[in-house]
Amino acid sequence: MTESEPADRIRAPKQRWQSSARWTLVAVVGVVVIGGLGFYALFLRGDPSPPPPARIVTTTSTSTIVAGPTP
Repeated sequence: MTESEPADRIRAPKQRWQSSARWTLVAVVGVVVIGGLGFYALFLRGDPSPPPPARIVTTTSTSTIVAGPTP
């Protein structure tokens, strides 16, 4: 028969993060960082000056208003 250790000598194992918990944390941090950069690029960066118009529109036609029949 083997002798068991006395109660005062029993030590709890060192606590370590589980591998899945560590990778979950890495994934969450990655999503937050990439999402924050995307949000900044789309909404917070601000637009530079608007683009110039595609072409200048000029009209040369004139319209005349014709009155109804005269009595």
